[in-house]
Amino acid sequence: MTSGATARVKVTCDPLLRDRAVPDPRGDVVYCKVIKKRKSGLVTITTYGIPILVDVSVTAPVTGDYAAYRSVKKYRVR
Repeated sequence: MTSGATARVKVTCDPLLRDRAVPDPRGDVVYCKVIKKRKSGLVTITTYGIPILVDVSVTAPVTGDYAAYRSVKKYRVR
């Protein structure tokens, strides 16, 4: 059974840099596009051909007899 609460999904995409000490100075570069379909709950991520690290975080609040839910997954896309 499910709690009926709406889960929140947060996706971040960062480039896979050879030297992690040097941050990417540009804020206008888009590394991925996230499409969320509310009705089905599907989350689609489109990448643009460069190696990236994708962090997907899913959270849901406490409801009734159900505890809060949190899941974080990291994916390397090459």
